[in-house]
Amino acid sequence: MTKKRTTKPKPVMIATLQDLVNTVTPENMKLLYEDLGIWLVSMTAMKAAGMELGEVAMEWTDDGKNEITGMHITMTHPKS
Repeated sequence: MTKKRTTKPKPVMIATLQDLVNTVTPENMKLLYEDLGIWLVSMTAMKAAGMELGEVAMEWTDDGKNEITGMHITMTHPKS
């Protein structure tokens, strides 16, 4: 009996609303919505702590799990 090969889903970088629109499907919308909320809470906490955020992005894998597979954050220097 031959085993079926399953390919692991690749992470998607979501840095813009267009990236988000390109990533969402009717099947993954609930998980993506929940994970986006988790990511936004993290970004809000960083801002509330006084961190100056530059460019930010969320790495997300459509694997059926509620998790963010990576965050990419560029910090800016505070203005004097």
